[in-house]
Amino acid sequence: MAKKIVSGSADGSLRVWNPRKGQCAHAFLPHKGASTDAVVMTQGAVSCIAFHPSDPDLVLGGAEDGCAALVHCSSKKLICRLEHAPTYDEDEEAGAAVVSVAFAESGWCSTGGADGTIKVWDISGSARLRCSLGAGGAVVAMAWRPSSLVVVACSADGCIHAWDARDGSSLLQLRGHSDAPLCLATAWAQDAIVTAGDDRTVRVFRVPSAELPRPPPGSAPAPAPAPRPPVP
Repeated sequence: MAKKIVSGSADGSLRVWNPRKGQCAHAFLPHKGASTDAVVMTQGAVSCIAFHPSDPDLVLGGAEDGCAALVHCSSKKLICRLEHAPTYDEDEEAGAAVVSVAFAESGWCSTGGADGTIKVWDISGSARLRCSLGAGGAVVAMAWRPSSLVVVACSADGCIHAWDARDGSSLLQLRGHSDAPLCLATAWAQDAIVTAGDDRTVRVFRVPSAELPRPPPGSAPAPAPAPRPPVP
């Protein structure tokens, strides 16, 4: 498996780097109608990136134009474009921006916006919106629980949320930060969610497995094959 680094830039590009050679292997550029590069972001800086958990060639990048793009690094193809906030307005850029992205194992992914919404997408076939979830502020970080359809996120209102992405139901809300949490990590084997905030604290939340139940057999889609690039 070839090692790679992917970076997102204020110029709207995603760049795939060969760390051994220290060279850029490919650049997904935002130029409309470019003959050699996939159209990734039409406007706005790339603000967040995630790798697919089982296929490191698949990368999801979110941008300030309110959209996210799923690209395949080896084939240099744009697979699909996800419009989190398609009514982009330069005067309301902060409200439209996608500020966090994450993959689930089931062929789903999520985009989190500065507008306080999370959108869950099915990318196992043609990309389609599954549900929209509401947080109390900008969704700064997200994670999916393995082998389930539970998505956890922290938002600028100081709260950590968990939802069942199948129906959008809220499973729990955790509070403890006196200012906005800025990042989130999970240790599911230890039933722990860890956050760090603008209040200069790191907090460990113990979440018993019973509070984030795994879907009963047959209630959730089986892990789907990673989406493949379109055939030219």
